[in-house]
Amino acid sequence: KLVMPGKIVNTNGAQMDDTLQWNLTSLRFSEDAYVIMAESRKLNYWMFAIVGGLLVLGITGVVLKGIRKK
Repeated sequence: KLVMPGKIVNTNGAQMDDTLQWNLTSLRFSEDAYVIMAESRKLNYWMFAIVGGLLVLGITGVVLKGIRKK
């Protein structure tokens, strides 16, 4: 079993909410390697806050520069 953060977008296992499960037996490993695959996505809210803060600082700088020229 594997618990993934965020939304699971791709897997080759059985999915129940945020938990994935694979049934591993010796037969699965007898011929080829068995690949376990899981992919999830989770938003980085702190990155949105940093970019938003930089945009506010940039816009404020442009506005203040425009006021000083007048």
